[in-house]
Amino acid sequence: ANPGYLDDETVPKDSRCPTFASLLLQVNNTRWRGVPFLMTAGKGMDERVCEVRLRYKEQPHNELIAAMNDGHGLPSNELVMRIGPGEALFMTTTSKVPGLKWKPKSTVMDMSYDKQFKGTYVGDAYERLLLNAALGDRSLFVSADELVEMWRIFTPLLHQIDEQNPEVALHPFGVLPTGWA
Repeated sequence: ANPGYLDDETVPKDSRCPTFASLLLQVNNTRWRGVPFLMTAGKGMDERVCEVRLRYKEQPHNELIAAMNDGHGLPSNELVMRIGPGEALFMTTTSKVPGLKWKPKSTVMDMSYDKQFKGTYVGDAYERLLLNAALGDRSLFVSADELVEMWRIFTPLLHQIDEQNPEVALHPFGVLPTGWA
């Protein structure tokens, strides 16, 4: 097993530096009201990935979408935009297995860049960022308004962590802290 954060010889043994966060955010406007945004980030996780997942709302009138409600334990349908590594766009869905019986199965529709655009070089995130900066394309950069909003959201949380000094949830490399899904 790989060591945890505090086992790294370059990290002070009494460090309480936050290395994992999972947040549920909501946007209070007409378009996004009631839509949860779950953001999770951490160091030393089992994979290095950046992606956006849109999980479709379960509907009781559609058994294939609401498979979880029927006790089948299948995940909700999701649209996943993998930013890197392994850039891709895919959709996980619950489908009925062909045949006379009603048997749901998780399926994936996959559009991976490396499969769709064979032989095409896709630079890493820093390469794309630097290229866009050189070309004057600001689309990969946050605006001043976005930056102010991020600080508005996260500054109180960081102050709360400093003030309350919560107990650190230790976990081995590649394993989510206990209680996180």
